[in-house]
Amino acid sequence: MSDAGTKTPLSADRVPSGAEMKAAKPGREDPMVRMNINFLLAHKDYAIIPFVVAGLLAAAWTHDPIASYLEDRGLAPWGAANALKLTFYALTVMFATHGLVCCYEKELAPLKIQSGLTYLVKCPHIAERSIWAISTTLIYAFLPCGTVSPSWLHYIGNWFALALTWDLYFYLVHGAFHLNKSLYRFFHKTHHTYKDPNCFSAYYVSYCSHLVTEQLFLLAASLVVPSDVLVHTLYFGTVATHLTHSGYELTSVKLPFINVAIGTFMPTLPGFGQSAAHHDIHHEKFFNNYALNFTLFDKVLGTEQKGRVPGVQEPRKPSPAAAAVAVAAAPAPDLAPVKAGRGMARVDSAMDIASFTELKHATPAEVQLLADKYQEELDANLLTRVLNMLKDQDKPELMLGTQVTLYEHGLQTATRAHRDGASEEMVVASLLHDVGEMHCPSNHGEIAASILRPFVSPETSWVLEQHEVFQMYYYAHKTGAEDDRHRREHPDLRASPHWQACADFCEKWDQAAFDPDYDSLPLEFFEPMVRNVLSREPFWWKHDHPKRGACGVTGIADNNVQAAAIPA
Repeated sequence: MSDAGTKTPLSADRVPSGAEMKAAKPGREDPMVRMNINFLLAHKDYAIIPFVVAGLLAAAWTHDPIASYLEDRGLAPWGAANALKLTFYALTVMFATHGLVCCYEKELAPLKIQSGLTYLVKCPHIAERSIWAISTTLIYAFLPCGTVSPSWLHYIGNWFALALTWDLYFYLVHGAFHLNKSLYRFFHKTHHTYKDPNCFSAYYVSYCSHLVTEQLFLLAASLVVPSDVLVHTLYFGTVATHLTHSGYELTSVKLPFINVAIGTFMPTLPGFGQSAAHHDIHHEKFFNNYALNFTLFDKVLGTEQKGRVPGVQEPRKPSPAAAAVAVAAAPAPDLAPVKAGRGMARVDSAMDIASFTELKHATPAEVQLLADKYQEELDANLLTRVLNMLKDQDKPELMLGTQVTLYEHGLQTATRAHRDGASEEMVVASLLHDVGEMHCPSNHGEIAASILRPFVSPETSWVLEQHEVFQMYYYAHKTGAEDDRHRREHPDLRASPHWQACADFCEKWDQAAFDPDYDSLPLEFFEPMVRNVLSREPFWWKHDHPKRGACGVTGIADNNVQAAAIPA
């Protein structure tokens, strides 16, 4: 937020506007940025639940039986000052890790795990949620503390006992989130928004997930674990979680002067240490590597996958046991289920090119080869091709007399839809609604509708098809075409059950998306949503659709992107 209240505050999921960027040039007054409560207003889990938890903990300390029990064990509240120190420490570590990567991005490039992807430098929409998540650390003011390990041997034993117990608890809870689609959506889907983690990803979570996976466990552990072990675990764990979510193998970075790797100072279980690559592949592929600190339980239970070698594009293949678990446990989405069989079983083939010259003479093996190659190409490039249609509109000549390009218009329309709580598929439709504008101006809605029709509901498809007709309501009469203004009232259109949805789309988002100073979200924010939609089973909304399952080809979903197939 800026001085004198004259500039727009930075809020949840917001990037600086063009006007604010100009204001920040040398010689002009720089805008002051600070947090506000817009995030809390939009995310009730953070606005309500932490305060309820804090209230319950405060009440527990005033309840005589509980207070007496804790006092008899030498325990007292950790205190607001200590909780505040930990909170500021965690925030500092998060921004310091991000700053390290941004400042030395070129030097750290060999350590980038998903080396084909660019590190997301400007991501206020991720950072703000993470800041609020870390801020809930303040509830540890009520953490029972006071006991100290009597010896170093006792300290080490308790540290390993706590780490292993938490690892097992986290493995079970985290695994349950992934294996049950309802739990996944409620607790964990937010954390998997981005498949290429960055330094803010560790705490990009719903509060309920943070409460269940960390805070409740540590509050319970504080009753039996020496306080020095618990507090040190909190401090070391904060560093470790940011390193493992950074997208880089930062533990191998050597510190100046002493020439010792950062990972040397991180406590671990010999032979079962978890690297950033272990957790990175979990984000990329959704399944496997459920544990928090070590690989022990993943190894024992067959869910370990080593992940990528930093700088190498292709991920290592999971073990057969891990792959079997991933396939068997894939949650079936409600709206866009992925068929188990997909019409044709995928088989390895020695052929590279089919020999037929007329399709009717193709052998079953050749048809299978075509289906495999077709699906392989879709998996690799469909998302990129679709997004490139939008990126190609980021040209000054495509401002077309307005103050924004067609690219910015798409981003702005999608951002407005997202902030109004539109469904994921409607946000994607808003993003891509004008990609056909310069290819078929008088019927451009049909182009976006045709691309997305197999993957979205009939309502969303109809909105895309007809939006240019409804859009005329806002401008046709200003050029003397009064009749054209009311074409949306045509009986054939009025009879549609989707008429109001299209009218709302144009009124709330499309016709309003020409503001050069609007704080549109970047394309990177929407990319996971587009992937989710394109990962759905084609024509999921009509199981007897004549085009459903043609040649066994589906959307881009496969066992590696099952998470993406779960609709919002």
